[in-house]
Amino acid sequence: MPIPFRSSCFPLIVTAAALVVAAHIGLGPAKAHMPRPIRQSSLSSDDVAAKAAARKKKFEEGRRRLEGGQSGSGEVPSDPNQTFFVSPATANMVIGQTQRFCAFDIEGKLLTGQAKWSVSDSHVVKLSAGTMPTIPAMNHGTVIVRADAGGNSAEATITVVSGDTLAAGSVRWSAPGIPGYKTKKISPAVPHANGPDLYILEGNSLGESLIRAFTSDGLQLWMRRSSTPVRAMVPR
Repeated sequence: MPIPFRSSCFPLIVTAAALVVAAHIGLGPAKAHMPRPIRQSSLSSDDVAAKAAARKKKFEEGRRRLEGGQSGSGEVPSDPNQTFFVSPATANMVIGQTQRFCAFDIEGKLLTGQAKWSVSDSHVVKLSAGTMPTIPAMNHGTVIVRADAGGNSAEATITVVSGDTLAAGSVRWSAPGIPGYKTKKISPAVPHANGPDLYILEGNSLGESLIRAFTSDGLQLWMRRSSTPVRAMVPR
């Protein structure tokens, strides 16, 4: 189930650090107790409600783009027996853009370097050789990116459109869903070198949790189940 990380993103699932900003402005004795004038708003109640609705809509659109733009849980149905994945699972691009991909198993182990990569149409995109596939978009169209490793295979879909930028509200990319888990939260990460840009918190029917970390372009860096250690991957 791909989880769109659309311009994806994400209450914080970061518990290791908290940021508290305190601002104190010192005023002279004469100004410290000077009352501030109260300005009467010229907006009607309907105008205020409309502005609030517009702000909410803008916030939701931004959150959906960060999440990948999917509705509901942000998941795309996948084979319940799937154990091998490509991330991102979908990507929308304009001609000239470049997209990276990675592969991992159900435990989060990175298999990008061991996988054999291919694309269904080399006229639309070009597959660059290397330990981490990098695919530039050359012509409009839709192609499948496939990874094969250890007898397993996984695919991702790329759609390339003409123009300078994607249309407003478009899903930039979506992440592969893990069978049995549904997204609870998508949160932005605290920026740091080689670290993730967002986290996804998921849960299953047994009450078990799964935390996954992604870069801004859809690479899964690591995933951790309830009590398992982090399996890390730092893109080069």
